[in-house]
Amino acid sequence: SIDGVSEEYGIPVPEANKFQRQLFHSDYSDERGWYHVTAFPGEYILRISKGPEWEIVEIPIMVEEMNRPDGTPYRELDGQRHDITLRRLYNLQKFGWYPGDTHHHSFHSDGRNTPGQIYHSALASDLSWCALTDHNTVAGNEIWSEYTSKKFLAVPGVEITTGNREEANAMHKGWGHQNVLGTMGLPGAKDPDNPILWDRYIYDTWEDVQQGIDEAHDEG
Repeated sequence: SIDGVSEEYGIPVPEANKFQRQLFHSDYSDERGWYHVTAFPGEYILRISKGPEWEIVEIPIMVEEMNRPDGTPYRELDGQRHDITLRRLYNLQKFGWYPGDTHHHSFHSDGRNTPGQIYHSALASDLSWCALTDHNTVAGNEIWSEYTSKKFLAVPGVEITTGNREEANAMHKGWGHQNVLGTMGLPGAKDPDNPILWDRYIYDTWEDVQQGIDEAHDEG
């Protein structure tokens, strides 16, 4: 339907009523610009961008659904290749501006990608720096920090995601979320070794939040 997708290949999507599955898809290429995606038959608009310094190009795409000699349908399997060149419109670094991203999750919490994949996506987006801020874990920060070079700054961090005593193990409850940048630890964690990420920051009052802020400042 126009409001969302409740079936895929005729198979119902579990709990589809809980999630609004929008009819668009976004993803990142590697730093060379290569990207591959599969799509249902139909008409699409492919939009290619590379951050605020570059032009945006849109091209129409038609994915065919064809018939075999016996009349049964099959989908276009050979694929299509489109080579796109973007023009750089500005060079913000000449003015002292370096584009970056302050907030990313990896598979170490509730993200899907490895730190390495995030790094290559950041280069593909023409970013000069990026922060890894997984929920309540710094498991990926050591590897992430190794991607720092003369052309890229990999900032280690953590997203302090708090819970409370009444609703323990609830991702989005408690005393809010706070990002700490430049840390290799878990400042303010009440139970840093808890195997359940969401229970590492079970807070009772705002004073617990202040303690986390103070410990982050003490780390520099």
